[in-house]
Amino acid sequence: MSVYECLAIYGRLDVARYLELLRTAYGARLNPHQADSFLIGEPELPFYRPQQYDDHLAILSFNYAPLPSLLIRALVDHPELVPAATVVRWMVEQEILMEGSLAELARRLDER
Repeated sequence: MSVYECLAIYGRLDVARYLELLRTAYGARLNPHQADSFLIGEPELPFYRPQQYDDHLAILSFNYAPLPSLLIRALVDHPELVPAATVVRWMVEQEILMEGSLAELARRLDER
């Protein structure tokens, strides 16, 4: 487990639409113990509400928990949100865990 993980998804993304997809298709729910955060997956992993910045969307972990790969899988499975060529950087503290286009990351996730 890491102390801090961050997904940086380069480009603009409709956060409300993304969160709605995570809720309806992947079972995300509001975290009853931490404001402005969600739980998703099995086991349930927490993440803060995605924040859109000028050139990227950032999603942060907390409580020493890793970020769920479902956050990337949702983008891969729903190309209407962002193109497959969208660059994603998955960082643990200051170290890059994964970086590449959504299509490249999808292949890596499928190999796990």
